[in-house]
Amino acid sequence: MKTYQRKFLRAPYKIPILLTDGDVVFKAETLNLSEGGMLLKNISYVPKSNKIWITLNLPSFPKFKNYDMTQLRSFNFEHFPRRVIMMKALIVRREESDNNLSDLFEIRGGVRFSDIAKHDQQLINEYVATCASNLIFLQTLIDTISSDKNNLEKTRILSFILGYEPDEKISLLRKNVLIDYKSLQWN
Repeated sequence: MKTYQRKFLRAPYKIPILLTDGDVVFKAETLNLSEGGMLLKNISYVPKSNKIWITLNLPSFPKFKNYDMTQLRSFNFEHFPRRVIMMKALIVRREESDNNLSDLFEIRGGVRFSDIAKHDQQLINEYVATCASNLIFLQTLIDTISSDKNNLEKTRILSFILGYEPDEKISLLRKNVLIDYKSLQWN
C-alpha cells in the first residue's frame, strides 16, 4: 500500500485542453491538474517532441460550502471568471492502449509544467485548494443525507456542478468522490 504524498496536490479537472507540438495544434481530455502538471487522456495526436505547449481554460469556482440552497439551484458556470493559461510542458509519461476494447484508441500521458508564470501557477494552486474544499463538502453532504432532507438535493446539484453524473447511485457517487479525494494527495 502506497503511503507517500505527492509533491503537489492535484484535483479533478475534466475540461478539454489544447496542445501544440511545433505547427500541430491538437486537443486532449484531462483527468487532473496540479501546479506541477496534469494527467491527460484521449490525446488526439502523438507528439513528436517531449516538449509541448499547453493552453487551458481555468475556471475560478467558489467554495460551495458557503452557498445556500437558492444559490446552488441558481448556479451558472458563466457567472464565474475563467483564465486562459499557456505554459510549456514536458511529457513525462505516455501510455497507449493495453488492447482492452474499451480503450483501444485511448492514449494517456502525464505532463510536467516546465515554464509557467508564477501568477498562473498560483491560480492553479487556488483552483486545486478550492476543489479540495468542494470535494470535502460533497463527501460531507453524502454522509449526512439521512440526517437532513435537503442534503440529497444539495448532493445532486453539487455533484453535477463538480462534473459527476447527477443521477448516479449515491453509493457509486460516494466511491467516485472518495477516489478523487484520495488522489488529491496520494498515489
